[in-house]
Amino acid sequence: MHFGGGKFALRDKSVSPLLYQNAALSFFLAYKHEGPKKSDFFQLNTNRAVLSNQYGNTMLYRDFCFKNYSLYKTGQARLKWGWSNNNYLIFCEIPSYGNFNKRLSYVTSFGPALCYVECFNLFGKQLKAELPLDLQVLGFYIRPSYVSDSPEAYLAPNGNRISAFLASAGAFLSNQAWNAALNPGFSYILSSGNAVVIQYHYEYLCINRPEKLSKSSGIWTIGIKAML
Repeated sequence: MHFGGGKFALRDKSVSPLLYQNAALSFFLAYKHEGPKKSDFFQLNTNRAVLSNQYGNTMLYRDFCFKNYSLYKTGQARLKWGWSNNNYLIFCEIPSYGNFNKRLSYVTSFGPALCYVECFNLFGKQLKAELPLDLQVLGFYIRPSYVSDSPEAYLAPNGNRISAFLASAGAFLSNQAWNAALNPGFSYILSSGNAVVIQYHYEYLCINRPEKLSKSSGIWTIGIKAML
């Protein structure tokens, strides 16, 4: 479990060409299972922020994310590699806009991942340095239309909701969208087997269609790892 905060920046051209940025608060809850050949990692996190542009106009921002890694041990004991999955729900609201002021975007994506681990001794205890990295290259996304809070396919007067959902999903491909994350951290292992953790979470998300959405964040967190 981690708490922290840092810098967020968002530009959503479906609602404004301007960059909105500010500090954000973050919460992370994660579970990790270490097997003899494979490691599984699951993480839930949410971020909250009141972003503003260069003219002082504000945007209420919040997101929810579920991420998981499946990593396999290699001949190099310090290096694990495998695949990752990222599921993102992003909600933005600009209160000063009279129409179409709420934007909801959803992304599911998959891609390669790796983690480098190095251990040290510090004051008679183990200090573990970890460097996880993932790059999302394949999946789908749903974005609101330029003239509505809803995706364009939902605007048909007598449209079927299932058909509208399928028509609204865009392909998350490397020439249209991508998502990268780097999360270096240090875990100080206590005598109980639990650990105190300091971690930095950097992430960049870009979706080029129908109108470009780009988001970057750099979050510092501190937390506790508990043995189950």
